[in-house]
Order: sequence, then structure tokens, then C-alpha cells
Amino acid sequence: MGNEVGAITGPGTTGLPGFWLAKHPVSQAQWQAVMGNNPSQRGRGNSHPVDSVSWEDASAFCRKAGLRLPLEAEWEHACRAGTASPFALGEGAYLNSQMANFNGDFPGGSGAGAFKWLFRTRTTEAGSFPPNVWGFHDMHGQLWEWCDDKVEGGARALRGGSWNDLGGYAASGARVGLAPGFRDGIIGFRPCPSSTGKAVKERSRRQGKE
Repeated sequence: MGNEVGAITGPGTTGLPGFWLAKHPVSQAQWQAVMGNNPSQRGRGNSHPVDSVSWEDASAFCRKAGLRLPLEAEWEHACRAGTASPFALGEGAYLNSQMANFNGDFPGGSGAGAFKWLFRTRTTEAGSFPPNVWGFHDMHGQLWEWCDDKVEGGARALRGGSWNDLGGYAASGARVGLAPGFRDGIIGFRPCPSSTGKAVKERSRRQGKE
């Protein structure tokens, strides 16, 4: 199964040029084909996402594969898929673990759909849950995903929540920041083609002023 990409040109976060983003996080098979190892700790299998990778590891993969990490604005644009609600699945007001892979003992949001369900304690195979309306899978839960942006103290941004987190951490606007060398079984990434260079050039221009 390939790591197909989906075009981002629709409504949502403003001020972004068109770009492409992988429909799924990088799989263990894809990581091993490029890097020659498999660091994953939570849910082993070729079609499971690679986990336990740092921002530095993900960046090294991207350099070798001719890819790049997305900006936070790009990631959120893809996650929201034109919505303004906390979640871009179902009715948007809630998230339960029938819809995504997270700690189902703590559903996200409110309403009749915010009920307790399974806590799987590991990653699931790509495509195990329905995508958002733009075709992106596992934007809510599964693994925190590295973005290229710097946050406070030199940390790098992660988005999306994970299999181990409460549903609220999987909301479209949720973010955390971690040291670029940090690895954990709740962390993975999904790349953009490096040929979508307008955003990269703008990012480099901004960071050059920091």
C-alpha cells in the first residue's frame, strides 16, 4: 500500500499556497525501505505507522526521500478539511474511539457521540478508520505528528494526538512542543513533497529573521 498524497487547495486556513500532503503517516515498511531499520514500539507491521521517531529522525528521512515536514498551518488546514468544528469527522462536535485511535476511555467533545469505547493501547493499520472529507486518514489520534515549526525554547511542534491520549488532545487545533531529539512510541509524522517549495521558502525567510 503506497503513501498516497492528497492535494490541499480548498477552504480553511487562509494565506497558504497550494501544497500536497501524505494521506497516511509514514508506514514502517516505508521507513525501513529508506532508513534500513524499524524503531517502532507500539504496533508492529508493515502497514502500521512508524513510531518512536524524533523530529531529527523524521527530517533525515525526508531529506533522503526528497520530502519535507509540513508547516503547522498546512497540517491543520488538511486536518480541518474546511471545517471550523473541534473535529473533522462525523458531526464535528465529538470524537469516540469508533472514529479514531485514541484512549477511548476519555472521548473528546460533547454530545450523544461522546461515549466511552475501546482503548487499544497501540497503533492500528493505515486506513483502519474513515478519512476526513478531503481523504486524509488518522489526522485525529493514532500518533502525534511532527511539523517543521519551532515553538518556545527551540522545541518543535506536534499535532493530532495519539493512541495513548485523551480525545481532547486529538482536536484539530491542539498542539504540543517537544525537543527535536525526543523519541516516544506516541510520535510519528507524515510528509509533503519537497517540490511544493513556496511554503518552504517563506518558512526559511521567516526563520532567517529569528
